Amino acid sequence: MQRIKFIAFIILTFLFFLSGRVPSLAQEEPIRVEKMIAVLDLNLVGGVNKALTTALTNALINELVALRIYEVIDRANRDKILSEQGFQLKDCVEEECRVEAGRLLGVGKIVVGSVSKVGEAHFINIQLINVETGTVEASAMDKCVGTIDKLVDLMSTLVTKLIGVKPKVPRRVKAMGSLNITSEPAGARVFLDGEPVGTAPTILRDIEPGEHKLSIKKEGCLPYEMTVKVGTEEVAMEAKLKRLGVLKVSREPTGKHSRLFLANEISGRVTPEGAADAVELNYFYYYSDSDSILFKNNHIGIGLADTISPATNSVGAFIEIEPIAVFTLRLQYGYIQYFGIFTAILNFPDKDSDYSDKVLDDKQEADEAEWATGSRFSIQPTFQIQIWRFIAVDMLSLEWWNINKDGYFYEPSNDTLMKTNEYFLMNTTIAGFELWGRDENTRVILGTRYTYFRADSTNKVRKQLDGVMIWMMGERRWGMEKPLLVMAAGGFLEDRYREEDFFLGVVFNFEYSILTR
Repeated sequence: MQRIKFIAFIILTFLFFLSGRVPSLAQEEPIRVEKMIAVLDLNLVGGVNKALTTALTNALINELVALRIYEVIDRANRDKILSEQGFQLKDCVEEECRVEAGRLLGVGKIVVGSVSKVGEAHFINIQLINVETGTVEASAMDKCVGTIDKLVDLMSTLVTKLIGVKPKVPRRVKAMGSLNITSEPAGARVFLDGEPVGTAPTILRDIEPGEHKLSIKKEGCLPYEMTVKVGTEEVAMEAKLKRLGVLKVSREPTGKHSRLFLANEISGRVTPEGAADAVELNYFYYYSDSDSILFKNNHIGIGLADTISPATNSVGAFIEIEPIAVFTLRLQYGYIQYFGIFTAILNFPDKDSDYSDKVLDDKQEADEAEWATGSRFSIQPTFQIQIWRFIAVDMLSLEWWNINKDGYFYEPSNDTLMKTNEYFLMNTTIAGFELWGRDENTRVILGTRYTYFRADSTNKVRKQLDGVMIWMMGERRWGMEKPLLVMAAGGFLEDRYREEDFFLGVVFNFEYSILTR
C-alpha cells in the first residue's frame, strides 16, 4: 500500500515539473512607434565606476534629444513601463535580452553600449539596434584620457557619428510649450489634434501655445478626450480611463489570428481529493476582424486536457466557443482512472450511507479503496460581465458520469456518493469588486462565491458560500504568461456531512505561448 502511494506521488510531481518547463516560443508584441527611441544603461567593463556610467547614459539621452530626430523615452518612464510588465533591466547584458526590452517599450530603435577602462583610458562603444529585426544599424566608438567632463563631452561626438547627422538648432520665433501625460492604466495611445504622438506616460515637447484637442485611448476602456490650453511652461496631465463593461481575463492580438498554448492549473483544497494539477494544450482560432469589445476576441478552440491528483487521473479533449465576449461554451469528454488508494474509490451499501470524514478515514485505514475506470462528459456555459469596478461571473456545469463499478461508491472529486451512471449539476456564481487595477491583466478583485451542487441518483444537495480573492499578476511575470492566483475560504450552508467543516482552497494557473500567428 505504501509503495502504491509513493508511485502516485512521483507521477504527480513529474507531470507538474514537465508542465512548468515548457518554454515560450511566441508572445504578443506591443505596437512600436518607429520614430521613438530608448537608451539602455551602458554596460560596465573593467572596474568602471557605476556613477560614471549613469552620468554617461544621461549625457547620451540628452544628446539624442538635442538632435530632434527621435522622440526619446527618459529613464524614469523607461523604468516604469518595464517594471509594469515585470521586466528587470538588471543583469540584462545579452543582445537578445535588450532587444526584448525594446519590444516591451514599444520603440522602433534602442541604443546600447559599454564603458571600459584600460590603464588611464576610457573606451566608449555605442550601437543603434533596430528592434523589429534585431540588427545593428550603426555603431560608434572612441576613447578619452582625462576628467569626467571630457568623457561627457565625448558623447556629443559619438552620437553624431552614430546617427550620421549633426545636431540641429531650431530657430524659434516664440517660446513653445510641453505636455507631461500619464494614464491609468498605463500604456494608452496619445493623440494631439487627431495625430498619434506616442504612448503614455510620455512628454510632448515644442507644442504651439494655445488650445489643442487631446485624446487618450486604450483597448477595453472608454476614450478620454478634452481640450487643453498650452502655455510656455510644461503642463502635467493624468488621464484616468474607465473600463468598458465586459470582463476579459486575457488579452490577445486584434484581428484574425490563431494561437497554440499550454495552460497549467495547480490547485489545493481542504477536501478528500486534496491537491491536483491540470494541464491543457489549446489551439484557438480568433475569427473576428471587429473592433468592438464584444466581438474582437471571439474564438473557437480545441484542446487536450490531463488532470492528476494523488488518487485519480483524467485524460480528455474539449471544444470551446466564444461567440460574444460575455459568453463562453465548452464541451469536454474525459477518461478517468481511480488508483485504488486514499478515498478512490470506496464502496457503500446504499445512497443514504454515512460518508462523513470519520467513515472515510476508517475505510481508508482499512485499505478498502478499489481500482476503477470510467468516463465523464460535461457541458459548461459561462457568463461574465464587468460594469465599472463590479464584476459578475456565472459558471454552469452539466455533467454525466459513467463509472465501471456496481452499486454506490464515494467519488472524491465531487465529494459525494454516486452510482454507475450519474448526472451532476453544479452552478458557481462569483460577485466581486475590483479593489486595484493597472490594466486588464494586472488587478486585485475581492468578492464572494456561491456554489450549488446536486447529484441526481442520491438527490444530494450541497450549498457553499466562500470569500474569494483574485490576483491577476500581469501579462508576464516570472517567465509565465497571465499568472493568476485565486484564494477562497468559507463554509457549507447545506450539506449532510459537511455543514460543520471549513473550506479552504488555493488555485494558481498560468500559460505558455507556443505559436501565435
